Amino acid sequence: MSIFWGKYFCLTNTIICLFLVYSCTSDDSVNSNSKTALRSTVTCATGDSESVEYPVCSYNLKEGKVCSVTLEQIRPGQFNYGEEYVYKIVKKYLKNIKKNQEMYCKKPLNIVIGPSFNQGYFLTDGHHRAKSIEIFKTEHNIEYLLLFKIERNYFINNYVKNNEEFWKDMEKNNYVYLKDKGQLRFAEELPKKMSELTNDPLRSLLAYVAEDGLKFCFNTKSPTYGNFAEFKWAEYFRRFNELSEYHDGSNYCDYRQKIINLKSLGNICKLPQAIDLPGFSLEKISDNKEKIVNCN
Repeated sequence: MSIFWGKYFCLTNTIICLFLVYSCTSDDSVNSNSKTALRSTVTCATGDSESVEYPVCSYNLKEGKVCSVTLEQIRPGQFNYGEEYVYKIVKKYLKNIKKNQEMYCKKPLNIVIGPSFNQGYFLTDGHHRAKSIEIFKTEHNIEYLLLFKIERNYFINNYVKNNEEFWKDMEKNNYVYLKDKGQLRFAEELPKKMSELTNDPLRSLLAYVAEDGLKFCFNTKSPTYGNFAEFKWAEYFRRFNELSEYHDGSNYCDYRQKIINLKSLGNICKLPQAIDLPGFSLEKISDNKEKIVNCN
């Protein structure tokens, strides 16, 4: 017998409300040690179509499924984030909370489910979006419904036999990035929650480069431009003293000019030593100046 109940979550200063429907029923998919557990579904509206119902994430869901889980349950796949850039995201979407929620309904973040000996929901992409959600909640008392797409499920598939194999497979599939501001760290040292991520200003710089309409550096639409691409470019930029000194509050225009014309080197994004970086491109600078961002 199922018992249904609902609760509305209304976001601050906006008319959007999210309706979550819970059902208490027998279900062994939440964890391997429980035969009866709380089973839940969530409803997410994209704004241009009917609302869609999704299950709450559980370890037994198949790869490719979209589900919902709280941010507190997410384990990061990296050490750092660009704090300045994240606060720009927050500032932008504070003006339109409803639009931001619709975006999260349309574009789920990606996770992998860990094996039985290292259980958890590991975020593989979208850490900056997730970090902005944390700030919305802790600093503005605004909660979002988050959806995640399961890229890989180690819990129900025998991909690995031990923790060493697990982390090697995570690295092989580009699901984790183990450098902390340029220093290689052990996987076991990764933050256990989003609030433990630390600021790397160069990651903010790379976010601005990625969004710049001049397209003067790399090609974000390239098949090689995958998870942690901006971090890998940040490590390359860190080699140059003129760029490694970038800090929050630096003038983006000044640093863009340094990247495009660094002394006698020219555009450092086009140098031979950058050829193996994700999205490497020899294309000329775009003339679409209307889309130039963060230049003031």
